[in-house]
Amino acid sequence: MTHGGFGNSLAGDSAFATDFEILDAILGVTIPVNKAKLSVTVNPLINTATERDNLGWAALVKLKGKCMDLPCSLAYDYRVLEPNAVVGFYTDSDAAGGRTNQRGHRISGDMEVLNGLSLGGTAIFSTLNASGDGNWYQRWMVDASVKF
Repeated sequence: MTHGGFGNSLAGDSAFATDFEILDAILGVTIPVNKAKLSVTVNPLINTATERDNLGWAALVKLKGKCMDLPCSLAYDYRVLEPNAVVGFYTDSDAAGGRTNQRGHRISGDMEVLNGLSLGGTAIFSTLNASGDGNWYQRWMVDASVKF
């Protein structure tokens, strides 16, 4: 396996070792909690074209409400993506550097500081191996979002 496979198993220098026929589901629910909303989302998937290293899933919990009378949110997700679950170059580019064969955590939050301007941050902690025993990867981000 080389870096050119974005975490996928390769046959030779550039061809994928497996085909991809992905069954992907997203299940979510949002419930009111006092004056806030709590969302829980689960996203399992399987690559049915192969029988090895073909599973992935993510679970997300997000609380959206008010902080000091300003709109804000706080979210946490955990994800596992085996090497041949999906095509690697279609994965989230922030988690584990945009590759498969990973597992990890993401914590994020934001607050609308002015009407239409939100500031936030995200911390991502992953291992570069779906079994959890690979090299450590982390990314810290600060975001600004403008709505007009």
